[in-house]
Amino acid sequence: MIAIYYIACVLIALSLCTLAFNNQDKFTFLAAFLLPFQGIGVEIGVLLNFEKIIAVLFVVTALMFYRARTARQTWFYAFAVLLGYMFTLTLIMFVGGGLDLQINHAMNAGWGTAQTTFRLPVQIASQGFTWMLLPTACLLAIRPSCVIYGFVWGNVCNALFGFYQVLAAVFGLPWLPEEILTKLSGENGGQFQVQHTDLFRLSGLAGEPKHAAAAFVFAILILMWFPVEGKKWKISVLGVALVLTLSTSGWVAFFVAFALTMLYRKKMVPFLVAGTLLLVIGVGYVVSDQVNFIVNDRVLLRLADPSSFEYKDSAILDVAREDPEILITGVGAGGIDFYLMRWVREDQLERGSVSPTYIGTEILGDYGLIGIVLFGFLLYKIGGQFDPNMRAFYVATIPVLVLLPRGVSLPAVLLLWGSLLAWNRPQLQSAFEAPGGSRQRVARTTA
Repeated sequence: MIAIYYIACVLIALSLCTLAFNNQDKFTFLAAFLLPFQGIGVEIGVLLNFEKIIAVLFVVTALMFYRARTARQTWFYAFAVLLGYMFTLTLIMFVGGGLDLQINHAMNAGWGTAQTTFRLPVQIASQGFTWMLLPTACLLAIRPSCVIYGFVWGNVCNALFGFYQVLAAVFGLPWLPEEILTKLSGENGGQFQVQHTDLFRLSGLAGEPKHAAAAFVFAILILMWFPVEGKKWKISVLGVALVLTLSTSGWVAFFVAFALTMLYRKKMVPFLVAGTLLLVIGVGYVVSDQVNFIVNDRVLLRLADPSSFEYKDSAILDVAREDPEILITGVGAGGIDFYLMRWVREDQLERGSVSPTYIGTEILGDYGLIGIVLFGFLLYKIGGQFDPNMRAFYVATIPVLVLLPRGVSLPAVLLLWGSLLAWNRPQLQSAFEAPGGSRQRVARTTA
């Protein structure tokens, strides 16, 4: 069975490579479709999943196929500043030997060479290529519909898979072989049970429940803003799936994004989304003591005490209290892992990485307050380039970007942002036509 799994991964990767150089629309659709499936990949010291392959392919094709330079692309200098700071800081910290002792500690804990000796190129490549998805999507002028339909359908499929996953755990139904599930999730056989309860959390093929929740939140937000066929039933499916992930960060990010959406949109679709979530949570809270425990333990207590969130992110708070100077400049791409080792348990350290879970805390740890300022400047520059009608959607996606895991939400957000920036207002109607067709170049927006 494991051989079939690897063959399937290789075939999908080959399909991505073939489409990237032959059919831009189909490549974009397939890439967006695969982004929710973060658990599928090959372990080579780090998890080589499709998100990393997709980021590299977009950058390569942008270098090969983009044509005219436009005034709008001048703000790409903001990316150059951010990426330059990332690389310079990382180079100083690692080549300068500032982390040698911590790296040795990590190796003694069983971390692989990709996470220690070769961490500099691994992290620079992983983070750098991902951040470049926005400018490359803009340079390629990819159609927003390809990103939207691909990402939404990928999430719907993952939600349906997750529903069966939960039913299989509860009723003992046939399930995937253990060796496959270990590859998909890394632990728990692909089934995540809430401590002290009989409740199982939906993760699907996303690897972890919070990863599935991150993708669901952005997909629901897309459905609230853009014309997509069958949006009501898709919202209902994804809303129930989001509840079943029992992800606090996912719930918080959704309700913040929902509140921002309601400032601009008065239609019933947002109310349908919120109603679905509140109904499922409310009914469960009333009829189940276990759900009552979940709401109190995972929501109320966490909101009252930020340190009760992910242990990796609460460790950042410990660093801020005891070594605040570290968080001024940061310690380079992935370097914060080594500083957090002092504040996590041995069993947590043995997992091979203690990278902060959320984009905001990851930037703070790796690039410090300076990185936060540069990141804020980047968001400001990007927001100023959006069509006024799309600027409200841009603002509503900020919680998704900041409050959720980087590997899941960031690539999808950047791809959609870049595709929207590439089309001016008169062109957007044609940009939302059904995906398909051969590689075509369109006139890009000029400032």
